[in-house]
Amino acid sequence: MKSSVTRLFLKNSKLIWVCLVFLFPACRSSQLPASHPIAEPAPSSVKGAWQLTLAADDLTEDVSRVSSGNDEILLLVYTVHDSLAQPEPMIRRLVVLDNAHRTIRDSLPTPVSPLVREWVLVLLEMDSERNLKEIEPIVRVYLKEVFAAYQTKQQSGLNKYLGDEDLLGIQRISVLSPENQSVKKFVFKGVHLFDTYQYTVTLQR
Repeated sequence: MKSSVTRLFLKNSKLIWVCLVFLFPACRSSQLPASHPIAEPAPSSVKGAWQLTLAADDLTEDVSRVSSGNDEILLLVYTVHDSLAQPEPMIRRLVVLDNAHRTIRDSLPTPVSPLVREWVLVLLEMDSERNLKEIEPIVRVYLKEVFAAYQTKQQSGLNKYLGDEDLLGIQRISVLSPENQSVKKFVFKGVHLFDTYQYTVTLQR
């Protein structure tokens, strides 16, 4: 009787080992939490966001009889990063504003890297047939030159890089603002082809 039991055990030993091989990992995995997190790269901005509002207080194309009655506006916001050769685009929006639609909204993540020093906000009125993909890289590559020409009011310098597009305003915004400063407001105004214009950009958190 004993020998027959031994033979039966040896006969089925391979089957027993196969079962143990498959059951052992299953037992170990059942000890992990059901919602075990998967490691992911840390995002570059995790401290909330600024809410950006662009308001057309006075359109550039709303006075003259030959005016279109609407403004085709390109809104660009770049992050100036010490470790990058070129600014990093954060917002790229091409919108049409008119008397019925004067406001757009977007969000701007708050940088957490100490290498990020400032944002640069650019507001363009599009007057040519170029699209966003054609004009945005030019602004990004020559941002320093465009800013310098705007500061010194060198129209020839602006025309060199922007062509027929009109630069309504450009603003450097310090990221290292006081913690209690929850609102930043910038007003861009002037005259374009005998039509006055005014745009207000508000950052709020």
